[in-house]
Amino acid sequence: SEAWVGAPLQMVPEGLEQGAVRRWALPESGAATSLPTLDLGRSAARSRFGQAIAADGGQLLVGAFLADSAAGADTGAAWAYPPEGGAPT
Repeated sequence: SEAWVGAPLQMVPEGLEQGAVRRWALPESGAATSLPTLDLGRSAARSRFGQAIAADGGQLLVGAFLADSAAGADTGAAWAYPPEGGAPT
């Protein structure tokens, strides 16, 4: 199993607030180990990606309340990550 922690103010190297989701593998015995962080890259500047997280059956839904969408600037958006990993939808 895994643990997910939202980090909506995580900085990118360019110094813009973008947000991320930090992940850890939780083995039945032994210490937790970090997994690759989920983020949207530079295109998510100041979106607060990771502000909201929900999980069901291994699928992860991550929200960014200040993301730009087709409806306009700072309207918010969410991305669904499949249980097996890979690109969000």
